[in-house]
Amino acid sequence: MEELVVHPTNISQQPITKFKGKPALAPRYPLQPSGYPAAGVIASANLKRTKKLPRVTHQLVHATPGRVRFRIPRIARDQEYAQRLQSLLADDPQITRVRFRHTAASVVIRYIPGTIADAQMRFHLAKLIEHASNAVVPIASDVALTQKSSSEQANSWSGMKLPALATCLSLLGGPLGLSIPPALVGGSIIIAALPVARRALRSIIKQRRLNVDCLDLTAISITAAQSHFLTSCSMVVLIELGEVIRERTARSSGRQTLDLLSSLAQFVWVERDGKKQEVALEEVQPGDTVIIYPGEQIPVDGHILKGKALIDEQKLTGESMPVVRSEGEAVYASTLVREGQVYIL
Repeated sequence: MEELVVHPTNISQQPITKFKGKPALAPRYPLQPSGYPAAGVIASANLKRTKKLPRVTHQLVHATPGRVRFRIPRIARDQEYAQRLQSLLADDPQITRVRFRHTAASVVIRYIPGTIADAQMRFHLAKLIEHASNAVVPIASDVALTQKSSSEQANSWSGMKLPALATCLSLLGGPLGLSIPPALVGGSIIIAALPVARRALRSIIKQRRLNVDCLDLTAISITAAQSHFLTSCSMVVLIELGEVIRERTARSSGRQTLDLLSSLAQFVWVERDGKKQEVALEEVQPGDTVIIYPGEQIPVDGHILKGKALIDEQKLTGESMPVVRSEGEAVYASTLVREGQVYIL
């Protein structure tokens, strides 16, 4: 079996220790009780031993101790790559949280600061970004993704259970005339209104402002204090129903945006140093001049540097009538050039 050799950054400050029974320089990374380096270090070393992978274009946008943000154009259009990268990041013990923003083609990674030098951690993350292009990296199956989607929908509707229970108690104790203690009905309303109260307090404490949840909570409290339990319950039901619809709409919009971005062409024509060449979409760099011919989709956002075209923006805006865009005007990815040829910067 091939032995792992850990090379420290600063040799002069490393004490001598033993690794697998042989003298070695002690790494800066903490060793496990078995005497082996931490899993994150082994992962980096394994990446170095794999065959050379296709380069994945990425850019370090922001970095602070314990937090980095990368822009990776590929995750906006390649869902399988994004899933492989998420699997790799989730398996790394040094990483505590990962947040993908597919529409912005970026990923925010939080890790445990102090255990590994920030520069070494960024190098390790860059290796993971490239390694995710390897098709052998396992990703979540379609069944798991379907189950996750179903679970999210079930969780969104679960918030309606308590408001529905409070409404039933109010109906039984009010119009139907059953002897249900008012304290029980009032307590069920308080419990059902807790999500509204949490959102209102979060807005006051974190955002330092009053939002619509504050008004809703005030109205529920006043009507409940006046023993108008059915009115209070109806308000809670309508508020939570609105939250469910909003969440489902947001998820649907996110999926549609990903489908829209996935329809973009894999290769584009760019002009570099006065020469036209065809490159992969993720290899387009800021400052490149992208050439769009009739019948092609615009792959990137930008401004028209030269030319004039009739552009169909129905996929993006829903407007069925094409519009004419000329030099200096903005154009957006996923729109279609019906007529003309443009150079986009």
